[in-house]
Amino acid sequence: MRPIEIVFLYCLSDDLLRYLGIEDDLQCKMTSAEIVTVALVAARFFGGRLSIARRFLQSHKYIPKMLSHSRLNRRMHEIKPETWRTLFQITSWIFQRFNPASEFIVDSFPIQACHPCRSWRCKLFTGKNYIGYCASKKQYYYGLKIHIITSIEGNIVEFFFTPASVSDVTAFQDFDLELPENSYLYADKAYTCYDFEDVLKECFGVFLIAQRKRNSRRPHALALQAIQRIRRKSVETSISQVCRFLPRGICARSAKGFELRLFLFVFSYALERLQKLYLAAA
Repeated sequence: MRPIEIVFLYCLSDDLLRYLGIEDDLQCKMTSAEIVTVALVAARFFGGRLSIARRFLQSHKYIPKMLSHSRLNRRMHEIKPETWRTLFQITSWIFQRFNPASEFIVDSFPIQACHPCRSWRCKLFTGKNYIGYCASKKQYYYGLKIHIITSIEGNIVEFFFTPASVSDVTAFQDFDLELPENSYLYADKAYTCYDFEDVLKECFGVFLIAQRKRNSRRPHALALQAIQRIRRKSVETSISQVCRFLPRGICARSAKGFELRLFLFVFSYALERLQKLYLAAA
């Protein structure tokens, strides 16, 4: 951890919140930018442990007037979900500006809230729709599924959460798909839907290129299959990098808190990529 990384998180948070027109009361001990900075530092460097992050930032004089742990947690939850999403959308817009190829990849990966054998007593999520099956690991899990769209450079441009049982092709229709016209979107076999491919092409100008099965009615050319295999490696790398931020277990007392901490982990990865992008361009 370098001081420039913490300063970058604060400056970026402060600029984005000012751009959104969010102002704090003059009597506030900590500004909203400082609250966001503590949350991001906890997610990026301390596995989401807010108590360690606040002690570190206070002891090293980054934020001398630090709130208590409980008050800091309440202030973090007082920030509206729309504000968090808008902060990410601004970074997503920056990533798309630096992606002239207009090639993207869509995929999903599981997030386990608890072991399936203990799902009957899980208080965060209830219901069988949170039971999912991970084909790559060949095991069932209980929790959520993260659906992401990344550029070929590995930058996340869109993501959201669904219960684990929601299929990829069903969740794919809930994406905003704010992609440039004539973009190519690569996917695996789970996203095969001929009718939806036609709708994307005609209405949004997005070409969905999903892997085909052997008995497919619309097989791809061998050259396109080779390009698709190469392009999909970047999203697999991004998923592994996001999982690097995740701890073995996410501590939360509510489903809202669980999803907020999960959002912060993904957002922290996006900001890490954004920082590298700025340093490379400087």
